[in-house]
Order: sequence, then structure tokens, then C-alpha cells
Amino acid sequence: MLDSITSSPTEESIKSLIPLLSKNSKEAESQHKYLSLRYSGFSHIEALRIAVLEPADINKWLKNPLFAHYEGMIYDKDFRHTLRDEVGELVFYRNYYLIMMKDAEVLGKATGTLDIDYTEVDDDGNIQLKHGSPPLTSLDKSYLLQIRKEYSPTQIAALRKLLDNSEPKNANTIVNIIQNQLNVRANK
Repeated sequence: MLDSITSSPTEESIKSLIPLLSKNSKEAESQHKYLSLRYSGFSHIEALRIAVLEPADINKWLKNPLFAHYEGMIYDKDFRHTLRDEVGELVFYRNYYLIMMKDAEVLGKATGTLDIDYTEVDDDGNIQLKHGSPPLTSLDKSYLLQIRKEYSPTQIAALRKLLDNSEPKNANTIVNIIQNQLNVRANK
């Protein structure tokens, strides 16, 4: 069962804060997974089991001073608090960006400005590959009605306050992406 656990947004956010610790990509991924699990509060044994690692792997990696440094940070209370805050911000902005991508897709369908390849089933049951703006599905129409209230002067003012007055510690790239998305929408 443990091998079926997939990465969470929290784990992925923690990984983004840790530099690559090995030139071997498989080993680096294993190190990231182990450390992100440890930073997330899993015990040494739990992290080994979930990451499908052996104690010998950790002992070998501890010979790398950089890995040893990051592994040692697990016990630093201030670091854990800072990491918790940064990861919370990263997960928030990551999810916010994904929501905005979905909004843009549905709004693009509604306005006919979405330009993608899509499939459509004709009256005879044949699947056709098409290009352009797909029609809104009933789910899209329901979603569109729900997001309308999110695009009001009050919401844009709140978003501007969030983006202008806060300085996320390590989420600047995500904030810039969100701001660019808003600028693109405002100019259309």
C-alpha cells in the first residue's frame, strides 16, 4: 500500500525548496522524496518505507555534506516553522494558479477564444479530431456560473492587495505568473 502513495502538493513544494543533492536524477529524486517526507513530519522509518529506501541509502547519502546539512535541518525548530510558512504559501499560490488556468480554459470556451485540439463525437458515433474552441459542456456552463462571482471589482481589489502588499518568501515566480495571467486577461 505504501508504494501507491503519490506525491502531494506539500511534498512537491518542499522539493522545490531543496537544491538537487546528486547528479544522478534517480538518486536526487529519492533524496528529495525522503527529505520532503521528513520535513512533513514523517519519522525516519516511515519516510524510508514510503520512499522505498533502505537505511544503507541514507547512510551513504549522509557522506555528502549537503545532504547531511539538509537532513540535520529536520531537527531545527525555527527552520521547520519557516519551511511550514513557505510551503503553505507555495501550495496556496500553486493551487491558485491551477484554478486560474481552469478559469481561463472555461472562459476561453465561452468566448470562443480557446485554440486547442479536441475530439468530438458526431451523430453517427464517429470521433472527429477538431481544432479551435470546443463548445461548453454542461459542467463548463455550471462552472462558468460559479466563477462569475469571483470576477468582480471587490475580488480584483482583494487580489491586488494580496499581490501588491505581500512578499512571499520563495513564491515570487508563481506570483509573477499570476500577475502576467491577469495582465493578459485585462488586455483582451
